[in-house]
Amino acid sequence: MHPIQRTMKTMYSNISPLLNWKGYMLMVVASITFVNIVLVIFGNTIPNVFLVIFGNTIPGVFQTVFKVAAGGVILGAVVVFAMAWLLRAKPQNRPRAYRVMIFDVFGRESVVEGLRLDFRNHDVAWSHMKDYKKRYPLHNFALVGDVKGNKPTIYRYI
Repeated sequence: MHPIQRTMKTMYSNISPLLNWKGYMLMVVASITFVNIVLVIFGNTIPNVFLVIFGNTIPGVFQTVFKVAAGGVILGAVVVFAMAWLLRAKPQNRPRAYRVMIFDVFGRESVVEGLRLDFRNHDVAWSHMKDYKKRYPLHNFALVGDVKGNKPTIYRYI
């Protein structure tokens, strides 16, 4: 064997442990040692920077984002429920005039002379109906709203 071949074989046999798992473990130990030496030289600033970044800054950003998102979800739910309520609630066409209808004991519509039957105000019509009921106890009275285009709606009945 030539001296060059012998030297190459010796070098390979010395380097071969570095190429298997033991060699990787040696590299890991060397890296950890290097990091510890750097930490001793520069103080504890590098881990502190990582601690601040990963412990405060990044979670703080996500916490703010999630707080804003939660507020948006709550506000969106309020808007959805308000819109549903507004769409479901039908606007009422309040009548501009009210009419008192008179019914006899058998439930048929009848006429009593001398009674005012048309009113512009609900409260006035209701007051007159109560008075008519006292004066004519054998008759029933219904307060009907006159809305154009719709069938009459009975608001009160005594």
